[in-house]
Amino acid sequence: MIESLEHKDNLSKSVMDVLARLSHEVQHSAEMHHVGVNTKLAASIEGFFTNPLLGMLDNHRSSKRNVKQIVGDLTNWFLLSKKDLIIKAFLVEQENQLIYYVVLKNDTIDNREVFF
Repeated sequence: MIESLEHKDNLSKSVMDVLARLSHEVQHSAEMHHVGVNTKLAASIEGFFTNPLLGMLDNHRSSKRNVKQIVGDLTNWFLLSKKDLIIKAFLVEQENQLIYYVVLKNDTIDNREVFF
């Protein structure tokens, strides 16, 4: 698959944005924990030490939510990149899945294939 330099630059920027947000959250949690306030992140880490099983379960739930968010963001990005083919896109969100309905401007096999 050949990708344009612009696409790679956009992808790299997106990765850097996510890493910057994570870095900021870790730094903020460390500062708050230092003064005795637990953020969600610090509480989750503390949970591993006080009740490891519950901590792992919370981590699992959080990971599932994060993966769902990332998949949703990637899908939205993909749909936006194909907006010239789409009239509307609908999201039906359920607990463990993301379902999208897409209405194409020109409903042909070739246009459908882009999304399959």
